Amino acid sequence: ALAIDLRLHGETHADTARSLNALAGWLYFQSRLDEAQPLFERALAVRRTLFGNRHAAVGQGLSHLGSLHYQRGQLEQAANAWNETLTVYHSVFGAEHREVATVLNNLGRAELMRGRYAQAELHFEHALAMDRKLLAPGHDDLVLPLNSLAMALMARGEWPRAQQLLDEALPLAQAKRHWLLNQVQASLGELALAQGQDAPAQSRLTQARETLQAQYGDKLRGAEAWRVAVLDGLEAGLLLRSHQEADAERLLIQALPLIQARFGPRGYYADQLLNRLLALYTATAQTVQAEKYKAMLKSR
Repeated sequence: ALAIDLRLHGETHADTARSLNALAGWLYFQSRLDEAQPLFERALAVRRTLFGNRHAAVGQGLSHLGSLHYQRGQLEQAANAWNETLTVYHSVFGAEHREVATVLNNLGRAELMRGRYAQAELHFEHALAMDRKLLAPGHDDLVLPLNSLAMALMARGEWPRAQQLLDEALPLAQAKRHWLLNQVQASLGELALAQGQDAPAQSRLTQARETLQAQYGDKLRGAEAWRVAVLDGLEAGLLLRSHQEADAERLLIQALPLIQARFGPRGYYADQLLNRLLALYTATAQTVQAEKYKAMLKSR
């Protein structure tokens, strides 16, 4: 289709931009991000030429680039693209629209994964309030903002409200086998662990592993391996509680580089692992290692 559109219309035509974007999207979902990025950029450039900077198609192109950067762990670039998307969508759709809510949630995720929890919480609060207003009660699209806001609250130690949000998200995710179900289960596991509820945490971990395997299968040995690392971090936390330091250390050491490659050296998931490594080496009186991870947690 792209070759036909280029031959019929040339580079600067709306149909060519659509074909470029469609091919880029297909490559993106095949995890062929290096090939997808220049096509997304070409499509966006064509749309800017045709429509200017305040058009829904331009916003869509920017949003796609933001998602690509996020998938590559380029969180600053992702946030920049989504901030520009938000400006475009405000201009096109107004202040309250589902597309605006989606971009706000995306911005919150970029901030969360960079460890900017207060900023993330603000974006998630705004996105959830908007989705509650625009969606029917019990709509499964509420799962994402509910889980996202709960994660930001957990990072700030606000357990009761995080529990309330996750308790709302879980049945919605279960009813539709939502793509985020394993993350909701993992969030509930982390919340239970943080509150000293080891048995419920273990139960949620088991559920999350089963859901993740059913959802991703062989992909967990490739591009989606970081998802296993998230659950390994939770398991390590449980192992530390039962004084199984050697097993916990093994899981944490193998999980950390996967998480940092996906999201960068600091942020929500990386900080969980770094804090557990610090706790492990402090408990086992390994001072040099403890100081190493303490220094990592002080750096930005």
